[in-house]
Parts: sequence; structure tokens; C-alpha cells
Amino acid sequence: MTTGGGRDPALTAVRAIAMLVVLAAHAALSFMATPIGWAVRDDARWLGADAGVWIARQFVMPVFFFVGGAAAARLLAQRGVAGFARHRARRLGGPLVLALVPVSLAMNALWDHGRALSARGAVAAAVPHLRGSTLPLTLAHLWFLYYLLLVSAVAVAATLLPRPWGRWIDALVARPVVLAAVAPVPAWLCLVIDGKLQLDTPLGFAIDPLIALSFGSFFAVGWWCAARGLTSSLFARHAPWLALVAVGAIAAVTPALLASRDGGRPPLYATAAAAYGSWALVLALVGGAGRWIRAVPAALARLVDDSLWIYILHLPIVVGLQLIASQLDGPGPIEYIAIVAIALTASAVGARLIGRVAPRG
Repeated sequence: MTTGGGRDPALTAVRAIAMLVVLAAHAALSFMATPIGWAVRDDARWLGADAGVWIARQFVMPVFFFVGGAAAARLLAQRGVAGFARHRARRLGGPLVLALVPVSLAMNALWDHGRALSARGAVAAAVPHLRGSTLPLTLAHLWFLYYLLLVSAVAVAATLLPRPWGRWIDALVARPVVLAAVAPVPAWLCLVIDGKLQLDTPLGFAIDPLIALSFGSFFAVGWWCAARGLTSSLFARHAPWLALVAVGAIAAVTPALLASRDGGRPPLYATAAAAYGSWALVLALVGGAGRWIRAVPAALARLVDDSLWIYILHLPIVVGLQLIASQLDGPGPIEYIAIVAIALTASAVGARLIGRVAPRG
């Protein structure tokens, strides 16, 4: 979630959109009709919230890894290996270490309070769910920073090795249609092995190889495109048909998604549709931004500047507000809008205050 130098307006807009979507998706979890074991279940529940959360999870974290890979490649080119390592340690490692204990304690306390208010429902097999860490501390949503550091280290190590296959991959990346057909394969294999339509959130500190491979593939493509001077421009012309592929993939996976709510492994076609739909959404968003966005509004630019700490701060605030809303007898849509608005404002203010003393780049 950091950039390494000159700002690409398209990727800046994509990061801002992803930041807003991840907050909105987390706020919707308590309004889902399907029980997923979340700490809070509001009385106002709607199946549309399930659809919105599932679609958001299809692309929002993959977008973060794709953009993170692009930013990391530019950063390495500008600062070299030593400068890259120092930047990653300061920009990602420092906030992760500082936030880990407070966030873990806050999330555990909120979770316990949620259990006390109402029993947690059974977890549907089709929906990713939270698994408690075996350690006293849990990563919660900070898993993203943890895995981003991991894949960044792997990517830098890979650049130091001989790459006889580099020219072949360059040719692949230069052909968007071929790339869109090949890039989803690692994510598809991970879903097949895991037997689900989306991977679970990794809360523990032990590296989950499926998570690392799946999200690492998005990081790798973002890295390779940026290293060759190609990011949003590569997919701009193809954004409309990529969007159509995404819509078709979501439509194709929906019957299996509904059927798997009762358990069982999804069929191969459904896992393929989920993986290819995820990639199509990411590339359509990146390409669409490159095609239609030439300048980023100042408000969105500020959101991106503060995005790291907004991401860190937002989830405990969201869950706390969900717990309050669950005890009120208000209309669900009004409660949801209030949660999003208050959480975004509070997170942005907190991030701005922290940003005065914390490094940004």
C-alpha cells in the first residue's frame, strides 16, 4: 500500500477505491444473512450484503497485492536492494510491530463482547470465516502487512537469481489476453486444493502456503508489469471485455456458491470461475482506471496518503460500531451507512494524526 516515487493517477485511484471497498465490506459483515461466525450479527440482515461482501473479497485484497507489487518494483528500481529493505522495514514492518498488540487486544476484547451479547452462528462452508490464532496474539486484518512483507522479500530474492525464463515471461506479460488466461491458474489451484470458492482469512503467524501463493501471484504480476513500465496502460484497452468476463464468472459461480452453503467441495468449474472472475475484476479495475482516470481528486489523494493507517485503524472501529448498532432497533441501511461514515472519518482523522510522526515513504 505504498508507492515508491512518482504517482500513477490510475493506480492511486485504484488504491483509494480498494481502501473504501474494504471498509464498506467489513461494515457489511454484521448484516449478512449467512452466518459466518463474525462477532456481531445485526437483527437487520439482507442476502444482498452476502453478495456484496463476497464480490468485494473477490478483488479488494488481490488489488492491494497487485498495486503493492507494482509499487515495490518501482521502489527497488529507485533505491536498490538495501534501500528497498530499509523502506519496507520502516513503512510496513514498523507499523505492523507497533499496531500488532493494540489491534490484537482490541479485536479480542470486541470478539469476547460480541460472544457475550449473542451466540455466534455456525459458519457456512461457502463463506470464508475467522479462525482463532493458537498464539495469544492474532494478526486480524494485519495479515495483509505480514504477507506483503513476505512476498516482497521473496520477490527481491528472485531478482538476485539468474532468470533464464525472463524473456518468456516478458512476452507473456506483453499480451494481455494471454496474461489474463494464464495468471489465474495459481489462484485456481489454491482454491481446488483448499476445496473452497474463496480462501479463509489467515489470522495465525504460521505462513499459509495457499494464501502466499494465491495473493503472491497478484503481487508478482503487478511487480513484473511495473518493472517493464506497464501497469494500468497494459489493460486499458481491454477493460470493457475484462469487466464482461468478471460479470460472467460471477454469474457462473453463483449456483455453486448457493449450493455449497450446506457444505461440500465446489465443482472444478466453480473454482475456475471464482479464480478467473477475481483476476478479471482486478484487471478491469486497473485497466479502467488507466483508460478513464487522468487526475485524482485531492480528497482521494489524501486518502491514499493515509491509507496504511486507515487500514490498520478501521477494523476495530467498525466492529465496535457494529456492536453498538446491533443493540439498536434502527433501519439496517441507516445503521450501515452510519457505520461506514463514522468509521471512515475516525480512521482518517486517526491516520492523519499518526502521520505527523510516522513515516509515509
